Amino acid sequence: MRFLALSACGFVLSGLGCPRSGAHEAPSMAIPDPVVVRAPRDAGALDATRADADVASEARCDPAHWTRPLRGLPCLSDAFPRRPVGFSREGRTLVSCTSSCDPCPLACVFDDGKRETVLSYFESAGLAGNLSDAQVEKLRAAHDKKLDDLLVRLGVAVPDNPPELRGDRAPLRGTFAYDDLTFALEALPEDADGAVGVAFGARVDGEAPVLTQRIVLAPHPMRGRMPKEARTPEERAAWNEQWTMTTPDLFVDVSHDGKELGLVAMSSGTMWYEASKTVRLQTSVFAARIYAETARSVRGRGAHEKAAALFGKAAVAQPAEWTFAFERAVALAIIHDPRAEGALNDAVRAGGALAIARAKTESSLAAEPWFAKWSGKP
Repeated sequence: MRFLALSACGFVLSGLGCPRSGAHEAPSMAIPDPVVVRAPRDAGALDATRADADVASEARCDPAHWTRPLRGLPCLSDAFPRRPVGFSREGRTLVSCTSSCDPCPLACVFDDGKRETVLSYFESAGLAGNLSDAQVEKLRAAHDKKLDDLLVRLGVAVPDNPPELRGDRAPLRGTFAYDDLTFALEALPEDADGAVGVAFGARVDGEAPVLTQRIVLAPHPMRGRMPKEARTPEERAAWNEQWTMTTPDLFVDVSHDGKELGLVAMSSGTMWYEASKTVRLQTSVFAARIYAETARSVRGRGAHEKAAALFGKAAVAQPAEWTFAFERAVALAIIHDPRAEGALNDAVRAGGALAIARAKTESSLAAEPWFAKWSGKP
């Protein structure tokens, strides 16, 4: 026996109720230092920063024309038209907006790097009582105005319905400084509970991608909420099978100062439900990890000179992490490159006694002629 949902989530007084878009509480709005900017519809579409994990959609555009930081990401889907998403104009707030049913207003998450604040019709309006249509419309209008005003003040762009994508895209908010990195995206298999996700990262010099960030979205909120009639395992399985979520789209943006990547994973499900999750990554840490993990991979196949170059890039991206300079020194010492001593000195400058102690246990360094006279001082 298959149990079909007979009431859309938008009918908020029905027995099903209306699940919220994302598992967030509703604290009071506290967005720091808003600035006055143009209306979001004039602020420049963020379509260009959106990627779809469905590789089949790549046929809709020519990746050769993509701006360098986006190269390697598939084209975006049509799943989320007119969703405000990405960094705000002042670059401190990462925004994602979703709707939890077909007629539902948007609920937006504002991530300022310290906490997430939610502005949602359902949390703010309640909708649990016996409201008249006129009362519901009044609450809806008040929510929409409050949300629009906030998006305008923050300067969050609202993409138009996705057009046929052209070679020239709208620019990112900021500049991604590591132009030798090509982004990579991989869909994660749906787990047994119905959660979906994507893995995000980058590749360098044609090497295998390093996927540094996994973003997993919770299963559809109606999974597991079986009617009383669903008693057998087969009936429960039939109920759960109808509540599915799509492989998430991934929106990628760069903060105005170039210091952060903003990732917004968005998925849609049965009965027009949508969910999202935001992730903020420091671009320097992200790039350093791509370089370093790629370096360890190529080192494993004996390409020590290339490994040393990549460890050097990791050290430049994240100079406070002494292990990158140390690993560069080791790679250079293996091929008896005299630059190994300078790289080791760089490691000591950042790591101090830890780097010195590690150097004294490294046989490839100890075998170099200069090491016997090395003072351990940078």
